[in-house]
Amino acid sequence: EKYPDEIYCMWFNDAWESQKFCTFPIVSKKWVKELGYFMFPFFQHFFIDTWVWMLAKSIDRAIYIPDILVEHRHWKAGKAAKDETYNRNITTATNSKHARDREIMDKFERYFVADVGLLEGLITNKEN
Repeated sequence: EKYPDEIYCMWFNDAWESQKFCTFPIVSKKWVKELGYFMFPFFQHFFIDTWVWMLAKSIDRAIYIPDILVEHRHWKAGKAAKDETYNRNITTATNSKHARDREIMDKFERYFVADVGLLEGLITNKEN
């Protein structure tokens, strides 16, 4: 009801980053339909959540839901052991997915700006 234009990104309390960062973005069906993607397709692993969260913040549609808790069991938070998924994505001298995705984040800024403009154009009530 608060967003009749159906443009929003929500996230919940993950008991780690919580309100500081959107690690599990939930966006509307219309958001995905209009952008043509849920997650920016050029990232291999990193910055996917950052991209979505930054879009939402740029259009003032980043909504944190503190009452819902879904624990983020990340090894950096001391809540899980490193497993094959973590090991597959670690940075080494010959494999730096983080550096590659950071470069994508920087080089594709024009797409980010275009997507902000597209989403802003869909917002019908700027005061929400």
